[in-house]
Amino acid sequence: MRQFPVEDGELVVGSQRLSTLAARVGQTPFYAYDRQLLVDRVRSLRAALPVGVKLHYAMKANPMPAVVGLMARLVDGVDVASAGELRIAGRGYATGRGQFRRAREKGWRAPTGGCIRRADQSRVRA
Repeated sequence: MRQFPVEDGELVVGSQRLSTLAARVGQTPFYAYDRQLLVDRVRSLRAALPVGVKLHYAMKANPMPAVVGLMARLVDGVDVASAGELRIAGRGYATGRGQFRRAREKGWRAPTGGCIRRADQSRVRA
């Protein structure tokens, strides 16, 4: 893994040694994300895509609220595929930026200020 540096034989994630993160979390296993790496990857993807392409984050890939909140600020929309994901979005992690797919068809309500985009691409404002 070249994206994470190694210092004194220990993996470093987000400028923190893995042992420091493990001590902070208090248990293993755990997930550790480098926010700057996520920002850089989205920036690289945007640079590779044609201008005008809208980039969306699929919450089913990782619905962790901190990840959703970061990704919602970096992309053009957040795809939601379950009521649980919609609840996370409704807590403010993705409100206002999300494209809440399939929500209306399943009887879910979009968070205030959110948008439901149906499969036929028509939009319903919350």
